[in-house]
Amino acid sequence: MNKEQAVSHLREEAASVKECFTRFSFQTIAFSAVSFGIIIKFQTGIPILSLCFLLITILALVVAKIGNHK
Repeated sequence: MNKEQAVSHLREEAASVKECFTRFSFQTIAFSAVSFGIIIKFQTGIPILSLCFLLITILALVVAKIGNHK
């Protein structure tokens, strides 16, 4: 494998990893936004439901850790 092929292969791999993490990030943001809306709507009747914000925050941190790993 020559140098140009190796560089091309590494760039393709980097683009693939970037696309994968971007997809994970946007899915997490969409899920969080919908979840926040549902929690806020029903929070007045069930105050303990606000603890779910913690779970969503943990999910976002896990996705950030995946991004750091990739």
